[in-house]
Amino acid sequence: CTDPAWRYGPRQESLATVPAGGWTITWTIPWTITTSSVSQVVTNNGDLEAYPYVTITAGASGCSNPYIENVTSGKAFRFYGLTLAANDVLVIDFDARTAVLNGVTNVIGYRTFDSSIWTLLQGANTVKIGADSGSATAKLSFAPQLVGV
Repeated sequence: CTDPAWRYGPRQESLATVPAGGWTITWTIPWTITTSSVSQVVTNNGDLEAYPYVTITAGASGCSNPYIENVTSGKAFRFYGLTLAANDVLVIDFDARTAVLNGVTNVIGYRTFDSSIWTLLQGANTVKIGADSGSATAKLSFAPQLVGV
């Protein structure tokens, strides 16, 4: 079936510093993650659910088993046995259903059996990003989808 949605312009790639307390944000959201996790409210003001595009860049010590979870929907995408070295870049494109390390290596096989491809629901979504060890910076972006002309 043909996709009925219009994408609201290109995916926003600008960076925003997210203050404590959060805002309604429809552009790239940077997080710094450590062995714990970081949560942020992301608002999808589109007419339909939207697929996120996530870039995780490992910190100076690298990180292992990164994950991203939509707490609002209860769905998560987790890796197991995946170690990112310092400054490695992992890109997860939920729409394309791909996970690529450093622009070359397909790492989708490292996902856990209970991982789900998920979307940002309409309205506010609490998104949590973390790793089992190490540190990283994560950016989430999405293109709101609109119905009609």
